[in-house]
Amino acid sequence: MNFDFVRNFLIRLDEDNKHDQRVEAASVFALFWNLIRSYGPRDVVEDFEGFITSLGIFRMDPGIHGGGPERQYTIPINGINIVFDDADMAPPQGVFGRNYARHVHFERHPHLFAAAWTTFRNPKAKGCNFYNSSYAIRIQSSCNYACFWQPQHWHGTSLPNVQYSETGGPLIQSGLSLVTSNRLPNAFQSFVNGTMGEAAMEEHCSGGEIYDHT
Repeated sequence: MNFDFVRNFLIRLDEDNKHDQRVEAASVFALFWNLIRSYGPRDVVEDFEGFITSLGIFRMDPGIHGGGPERQYTIPINGINIVFDDADMAPPQGVFGRNYARHVHFERHPHLFAAAWTTFRNPKAKGCNFYNSSYAIRIQSSCNYACFWQPQHWHGTSLPNVQYSETGGPLIQSGLSLVTSNRLPNAFQSFVNGTMGEAAMEEHCSGGEIYDHT
């Protein structure tokens, strides 16, 4: 049995594929962010907005990567591209997850809240439930549900009831989260000052254990 609880896959992409991937990812996060703005807790929205405004940090805007109009994103639905204009773009950083599972831990982000959206869940699957251990709360996972929490609280997940394998194993759950490395504010300032390039900033904020506990 090969244990493969958490693993980073770094795939070398050519510039065209990297460009397309960034545009698609930014569009998905823009959709999530606008759903949060419409239906999520106001405290969460104001927290993220305050973080972005206070630092003057860039958002995830597909137009920056795609060379098209800014504040616009596209979501394909049943083969038809739905375009959203003059939209609010997502905060600057997030992650996608597949069968995500992690021990109980805490993190320090440059904002108070984090947000997660489970976009797919096998209805027969067991495990991968979210726990806020600071409050002894279990949130049972399901398809198309969102969760908001404070990362500095002790939290984690249960394990998925699947055989672990370095090849990935069966897909039982996937989704995305709005979380931010504590290293990003300083890295962004270095980028603006011209002392750190985009590639170096990306590596600095995403390599290894990206969430500093200090």
